[in-house]
This record gives sequence, structure tokens and C-alpha cells, in this order.
Amino acid sequence: MGENGVRPNLEVYSAVIDGFCKVGSTADALKLFKEMIDDGVKPNVITYNAMIDGFCKSGLTEDALKLFKEMVDNGIQADVITYNSLIQGFYDAGMWSKAKELLDRMADQGISPDAVTFYIQMDALCREGKVDDAHVVLDTMIQRGLDPDVFHYNTLVDGYRLRGRMEDAVKVFDFMVARGQKPNTMTYNMLINGYCKAKRMDEAMKLLMKMQFEGVKPDVVTYNTLIDGMFRVARVEAAKCDNFLWDYHY
Repeated sequence: MGENGVRPNLEVYSAVIDGFCKVGSTADALKLFKEMIDDGVKPNVITYNAMIDGFCKSGLTEDALKLFKEMVDNGIQADVITYNSLIQGFYDAGMWSKAKELLDRMADQGISPDAVTFYIQMDALCREGKVDDAHVVLDTMIQRGLDPDVFHYNTLVDGYRLRGRMEDAVKVFDFMVARGQKPNTMTYNMLINGYCKAKRMDEAMKLLMKMQFEGVKPDVVTYNTLIDGMFRVARVEAAKCDNFLWDYHY
């Protein structure tokens, strides 16, 4: 950069580095990062965050941690975005102890977790089958005055669904509605899928009618799931009928 005699400033370097990281070109990002420093432009927390996030998403968690240490050693204060990227990276790598260390360090530094931090924890726990622990994280989030969004609730609904705990999944659904969070198509699809796999087609169909009544539009996944469910319970003729949903309702 700077071939035309115009030297890039911090904002330009950071933006291009972020662009490289977003498309997975971490080698190019690192090269430009070093060029930036050689050019006398000091990176800030935004620059480091872009690099750390890019490295973590590319599975280079140890390299990301080195950058984090370098950043701190240079007197640049990490923020919640820094920690979120690292925690996500180590969870994805299956390095739970490292993720826990970072959560503890974050607390020691007086940096409060945000909605993204809580989502990262919930998602990791649900993927490991620790749905009850994920539910505790959701409760903690609410106790700290943060409002979960549909993605937090969906993660928990799906976690229970995957373990066949449909009653618990429905309780989460009812709780999110009671708190004023509108379920989306994915929320309904998860529950419908759970009921269909359990061969509880009456409940699956009632959910379809409910989502339509609430103004949530079914998609191709909704209908494919229901058709598959019909075959599971040997309602073959109903599943083959073009207007089977109408026939079932009436």
C-alpha cells in the first residue's frame, strides 16, 4: 500500500485487514498488519479485534492468543469483542478449559459479558448436550438485566428438541412468548421437527396452525418436515396429497 505516495492511516489499514480476515485471507491480513507496524502506524483495539477474530474463525486459536498477549503487552485494553472472538474460537476448537480461563479473566478485568457472550456459551453447551447448563446461562443473562433474543431461545429449544425433551422445549417456547419475544419460522420448525420425529403428528399440525395464526410464514422446511412425519406414522395418502394440510385442518 502507499505506492502512489499516499500513506494509509490507521482506519484504512484496519478496514483492509478486517476485509482480509472476513474472507479468510489471514496470511494477507498478517502481512498487511506487519507492514502497518513497519510503516509506523500503531494498531488499536479495532485492528487487533479484526485479526483475532479472523484467526479464530480460521481455527488458528493459538496464533490468536499470541496476538491477544501482544496486544495487552502493548498497553491496549481488550474489550468484550476481543474476548467473544477468543471464547468462540476455543469452544469451536473443543478447548473448553481455555474458554473458561478467558471468561474468568474477562470477569477479573471488569468486562461485563454481553448478549453475544451468553449466546456463545449457550450454543457451545447445547452442542455438547449440556442443555440444562445452557438454561442456567440464559437465566443468568436475564438476572443481569439483558434481554435474550430469538437466537438465544432457539438455541435452547433446539438443544431440548435434539434430546427428545419436547416438554422442556415447549416450556422455553412459552417462556419466550411470555417475555414478549416473538418466535420465528426456525423456532416453529424446530418444534415441529421434534414432534414429527416423536410421531406426535397431531401436536405438529397444531403448531403449524398456530404459526400461521400468529403470522409466521411456514417455509419449505416446515412442509418437508411435516410430509416426512406423515410417512413416519403411515399417513401415506395424506402426505401424497397436494392439499393434505388443508384436508387435515378441515
